[in-house]
This record gives sequence, C-alpha cells and structure tokens, in this order.
Amino acid sequence: MTGCAAPASDQGGSTAPSAGGTTSTDSAREDASASSTAPLSVEDPWIKAVKEEDMMTAVFATLTNTTDQDLQIVDARTPVADAVELHETVDDGSGATMMQEKEGGFTVPAGEALTLVPGGNHLMPMGLNESIEPGQTVEVVVEFSDGSTQTLTAVAKDYAGANETYEGTDEASDSADHGAGHDMGDMGDMDQGAGHGEH
Repeated sequence: MTGCAAPASDQGGSTAPSAGGTTSTDSAREDASASSTAPLSVEDPWIKAVKEEDMMTAVFATLTNTTDQDLQIVDARTPVADAVELHETVDDGSGATMMQEKEGGFTVPAGEALTLVPGGNHLMPMGLNESIEPGQTVEVVVEFSDGSTQTLTAVAKDYAGANETYEGTDEASDSADHGAGHDMGDMGDMDQGAGHGEH
C-alpha cells in the first residue's frame, strides 16, 4: 500500500534501544515515556493539518517493535483532542471500505512493524480543541496493554486525503454535519499530499 512519508528531518518519536540498554522488556516498557530505551522505534510520524471545526484528524507513522515480545497498543491520547480512537479499514459488504474502531487495539509482533497510513490503520484524534497548522508538532501518547506509555511527536502536514466514512450511518451523518467531509474515495488516494513517498 502506498503511504505518506515525511522528509527525514521530520522524523520523531523514540529510537530503538542501544546495545547497553535495559534487557528487561517490562522495564523498557515502564520507562518508555522518560527514557531513550523505548519498545517502539518510530519512523515518519505525521498528523493531518485541519481546522478545529473539522472536529477530527488522523495520525500516521511506522512503529517497529524493538523488543522480543509482542506489543499491544490499546489506547492513545493527545492534548489537542478530547479522545483518540484506534481505527482500521474494513469491507462494508458492498465492495467498498469504511473505517471503524479497532477492537482490542493494534498488535505489533516482536521485531516487526505496524504501518499507520491513510486508507489503513491509523490513530484518530476526535473532538479537537484547536486547529492543527502545517509545521506544528503534536504529542500523541500511546498506551500498551501493561499500562506503560510512549510519546510520539507528529509533524502536521497538508494532505487532501484521509477523509473517512465510518461504520454506522448515524456517525457518518454526524461527522458530515460537523463539516468533516468524510469520503472514503479521498482516503484511498495515496498520491496526494506534500511530498509523500512510499512505505
């Protein structure tokens, strides 16, 4: 799947553990927010620039599990929104796709990567309390199943896609009323955006 890649200078988040880092996976998870030894290596984190009245946006990145155990991301939060949902793409039964909250969260197998991209898995901040301007950095905290957390720093980018249709007609209608303009057709256009490459 074609994704959206930011320049190398935009990369953020935490890096993989060094050779002299803590060997205990549990300790690494507990210290993820405050230490350079973090369970996830984060590549190309970015967030779609939107106006506050759009009510929601989306966060993308490539998250690599640097531990020898599977990681389960069960929740997320950010100061710019009331809530953050973990979303997946599903078949709506008619040949089209739609977005829905991922039950149980995202699993990142040991030594493997989870790619968050428009049209696929992603984090969805909802109930924005401010506009997200291009170039702005936004902190997003992901929470693992053991209660530990890790903070990602996403750079805001202009992007014409990442508009969604949600499971359930009431929610889709409510989103449209807020001016979000959700359209799954735009979500699948991966060639739009500001200089985005391919994952």
